[in-house]
Amino acid sequence: MMLIEIQELCEFDSITRIQRTSIDRSNIRLAIQCTQHFVDTFNDLDFLIESIKTAVERTTEENSDNMIRETLRHDALATAQAIVSTHTRQETKQARFDSRACCRTISKTVVYIDFIKLIETTVHVLIKKLIQANSSKTSVFNVIKVYYSELAEFDKRSIFAEFAKSDVEDVLKSLRHRIIVAIDAMKMSINNSDIRRVVQ
Repeated sequence: MMLIEIQELCEFDSITRIQRTSIDRSNIRLAIQCTQHFVDTFNDLDFLIESIKTAVERTTEENSDNMIRETLRHDALATAQAIVSTHTRQETKQARFDSRACCRTISKTVVYIDFIKLIETTVHVLIKKLIQANSSKTSVFNVIKVYYSELAEFDKRSIFAEFAKSDVEDVLKSLRHRIIVAIDAMKMSINNSDIRRVVQ
């Protein structure tokens, strides 16, 4: 595809310059999307936390199914029926037991924001959405972190060290920080081979 065709397809202004460059890593993919929602709703970032919603639903169903099997094994049909009828009311409590495992489904991501005030707002909105998805507050506050120049040096080093860890299968040993919302200046200090998404 010609660069002019790409420019037209993306509806870029004629003054927009598109540059083709070689990438030495075939596993990198670039996706450009127009915003679908008002910027101040941050709904265009919902894709970052979709995996946790699915994981919470799956965990809830598994917990409920296991409880039903256990009660049926002990020939407690009335108890099994009660569990089925209260399944939807109990699902949030059951899912929170595995909240850290559910949070682990979020890909390691860096979200770059232009202004510090917007960073705080973005994090607040994402945390709120994760809590609404029935994740525990403790897990959520560990999953999403801010990173900018005004943080204390100790906090910056701590966040960076945790985020730099390699992701492992063991939930208790895997990294806790899954999403870093940062100012552009953080780009200069990241050399992390297993970041899965970068959002600008």
